[in-house]
Amino acid sequence: SRDCMDMAGKLPLALKALDTGISPQELLVDCAQAGGLHGRGNGSLVASDGCAEGIEIKGAGLKRGKRCSFAFKGIRVRGTDWKHLFLLGREREPEGWSSASDVDGCMWL
Repeated sequence: SRDCMDMAGKLPLALKALDTGISPQELLVDCAQAGGLHGRGNGSLVASDGCAEGIEIKGAGLKRGKRCSFAFKGIRVRGTDWKHLFLLGREREPEGWSSASDVDGCMWL
């Protein structure tokens, strides 16, 4: 389903952020497909002063027949309020989805 594909980009970003020391209070990832707690974006980055800026997360699978080549499509710009864009390319499906080490060899951020 579309929600599962959306989480295939959001979850690895959240795992990588935790692994690099970014706390859940600094990177808020909205699990809703659209129109969730963070409006039209996919979440927020929160600065130390509490100011939040919207983020957009786009995931793409490996292009057929190409190594390490991804096509990101449908990136909305008009009518959005996000300030940061995260692109996540999935080279192959990871064996697990519970830690950054599970997705390290499969994802490009």
